[in-house]
Amino acid sequence: METKYQGAARQGQKVLIKNWFDRLSQSKERGEKVAYAFVIPSAFELLRSFDIQVISLPEVQSLQCAVKKVGQDYLAKAEELGYSLDVCGYVKIDVGLLNMDMKHPLGNIPPPDLVVCPTGCNTYIKWAEIWREYFNTPILMLDQPSRINAGENYWGSSLFGQDKRYMMGQMEDLVEACEQLTGKKFDPDKLADYEDQWNRLSDLWMQIKDYNKRIPAVFDAFEDGLYYMGGLQACRGNAEAIPFLESVKKELDERIELGIYPVPEERFRMFIDLAPCWSKLRSFIGLFKKWEVLFVYGTYMSMLVEPDFRYDTSRPLESLAESLIFFSHPRSVMNIFSRLPQTIKLCKEYSVDGVVLHAIKSCRAVSGGIVDEREFLQREGIPTLYLDSDLVDARYFAEAQFRNRVDAFFESLERKKYYGRN
Repeated sequence: METKYQGAARQGQKVLIKNWFDRLSQSKERGEKVAYAFVIPSAFELLRSFDIQVISLPEVQSLQCAVKKVGQDYLAKAEELGYSLDVCGYVKIDVGLLNMDMKHPLGNIPPPDLVVCPTGCNTYIKWAEIWREYFNTPILMLDQPSRINAGENYWGSSLFGQDKRYMMGQMEDLVEACEQLTGKKFDPDKLADYEDQWNRLSDLWMQIKDYNKRIPAVFDAFEDGLYYMGGLQACRGNAEAIPFLESVKKELDERIELGIYPVPEERFRMFIDLAPCWSKLRSFIGLFKKWEVLFVYGTYMSMLVEPDFRYDTSRPLESLAESLIFFSHPRSVMNIFSRLPQTIKLCKEYSVDGVVLHAIKSCRAVSGGIVDEREFLQREGIPTLYLDSDLVDARYFAEAQFRNRVDAFFESLERKKYYGRN
C-alpha cells in the first residue's frame, strides 16, 4: 500500500519545534526582541504585529525537558533552592533552568525584553514575579474578567461593555509598552493580518478535531494530537503553522482513502481529560495500547482554539480584547466551571465509551475538583477512570499502580460493553 503523506505531521512538528528553539537560541545574536508569554492566550498576535517574533513559552520548554529525560535535574535544583514538592512542576523546571545557565536540551533560552502575563492561572503571577526578580524585566499583566454565571445575554450587554473597557485599557498599555520596546508605531492592519492567520488556523484545527467523530476515528487525540498541538503552539500567531495543519489534513484524508486507522476495531473509544506525565509519556500511552484504546478526544489538545470565537479583523484591537474576555466566559473550552456539561456533550458527539481523568499533583487549579468530576460523570452513566501523577515529575508516576487501575477498569468496561449493559 503506497502512501504519500503518512508521517507528515510528526516530521512537520519536529521542524517547527526545531525552528522555534533555533530562533530562541540565536535571538540575541540577531538583535531581536524576546517576549516571555504563556500558552494561555497572551496577545501573541499583537506581539507579532510589532515584529516581536521570538516568543518564549516556559510551559512548553519545561515539558520538553521532561520528554528529553532531563527534567528531574532541574526539579532537583529548584528544590535545593527551597521550592517545595507542591509547587508547579513547570515552574520548578524553569527555575532550575534559570539557575543552570538557561541551558535547555534543545537550545539556550535567552532573557526576556518583555513579559506578558495573563491571570487565567494564579501560578502565572508568581512565576512572572520570579522573572522580575531574576531579569529585572517589565511585566504586563492581562487581568481577564471572570464571569462564572454569565448567561447567554452577557455578550453585548452593559456588563460585557464594562469588562471590554477594562480589557481595552490593558490592550492600550500593552501597545504602549511594545512601542517603547521596539520603536515602532502600532499598525492595526498588521494586527488584523495576524488575527486573520489565527482564524484560518482555528478553522483548520476544528476540521481536524471533527475527523474523530467518524467511526472508526482517524487519529489518536492523545498521542497524535500532542504532535499536532506542539507544532501549532510553537508558532502561534504565525503563518508557518498553516501549511503544517494543511499537511495534517492531507495525512488524515489519505488514511480514510486507504483505510489506515490507528485502532481499526476500536475496542474502546475514550475521552481523556488533562495532560499526561511528560517524563513518562511512552509508559503512560503504553498502558492503554494493551487494551486497544483509541482516545478520540482530549481536552489538552482542545485548549488552543475556541470553537465559538473568531477575531473580527475589521476592529482588530477590540477583537483581541474580546478574545481575552471570552477565555473566562462559560462558553470557553478553558472555563473550568463549565467543564462538566461540556464533557457530557462531547462524550455524545464523539461516541465515547468512557472518560480517563488524570489529576496533576502540582496543578491544583485544574485538578482540585477532579474527584467530584469523576463522581458526577459516573452518576450520568459515563464510566470513568481516575489516575493521578504529575505533569513532569517522574517520582509521582507509579507505573505498577497505574497498570492495575487501567487493567481493572477496562476489564470491567469490556464486560459492560460486550456482555450486556443490564
